[in-house]
Amino acid sequence: MATWQPSNGAGFLGSIGLNNSNAPQASDANFVVDSINRSNEIARTGGNNILLQGLQGLKEIKDTIGEYQAQERLGEFQKAWGEAYANSDRDGMRKLLATYPEYAQA
Repeated sequence: MATWQPSNGAGFLGSIGLNNSNAPQASDANFVVDSINRSNEIARTGGNNILLQGLQGLKEIKDTIGEYQAQERLGEFQKAWGEAYANSDRDGMRKLLATYPEYAQA
């Protein structure tokens, strides 16, 4: 029985990938494996769970509202503090610090 023996190392068929950029390469699988890994990570963290996404959205809204309210409270404090400072009203400043204890350090 006759068998084919490559005469130049890799042979003609083995060298096709070296000369043809369209030929499949071993690295072509990396994109597919990365896509599968990303999909699995999204599924593992609940990215496909509509209820979990809704709860995360509500939490972000709550955080945004809290930040807005904190900014409003700071603005009120700064306005009242400025008025008391301009009038040299030390008693008013003490009352403000009692009302807004979170700004005592500032």
